[in-house]
Amino acid sequence: MKRTLLASVIALFFSVAVGCSDDDDSSSSSSYNLNGVSYNAVDAGTLTHGTTSISGAGSIVFVDPNAGQGNHYSLSFTLEDAGSLTLTSNAANDLTAGISLMFSRSGTTLTAKIKNDSSEVDISSSFTDVDASGSLSFQSDFHNDESPTHILVWSGVTEFTEDNAKFNSEDGGEAPGQGAGNLWGLVLDKASVTAATVTEAKFEEE
Repeated sequence: MKRTLLASVIALFFSVAVGCSDDDDSSSSSSYNLNGVSYNAVDAGTLTHGTTSISGAGSIVFVDPNAGQGNHYSLSFTLEDAGSLTLTSNAANDLTAGISLMFSRSGTTLTAKIKNDSSEVDISSSFTDVDASGSLSFQSDFHNDESPTHILVWSGVTEFTEDNAKFNSEDGGEAPGQGAGNLWGLVLDKASVTAATVTEAKFEEE
């Protein structure tokens, strides 16, 4: 009897231990990394996570806070037709209260907008020379210490000046306010991202 009771206790212990282990695995399953940059899934959606790419539909927030009030982002991605990718800077951990740059595709046409939680500004006229059906790569500065946030976007340049920018919010298309948080992330919809990094802002006011 004692041996049977002992065996039952041991079996119960291992059952609880395995259950706890399973719970731990599920709680950590939303943490990933892209080229060594750690992020968490905000909305898992249909996202497929790899170490060198993220694809599908859903949203993610990167673990490291924004580098500061002036941030430089580099993105490389592709969009399916009717797909979009939104970069949100200076946001809360659920990507609200931030300032966003959104790219979307219709055929070969690229639409671009600056957004916050309540309004948006269309800046597509700065990207009419871009074939949205190909591989896309943009670099952008978000100067959130200015009101509204000063945003510049470049593509394929090594000197990050106002003259080299495809878009400069001080020349039109003013951002709708500032971001109120200190995190950044991406919202994907029929998109595939192969690179997403943040460093200190490249452009400095003279």
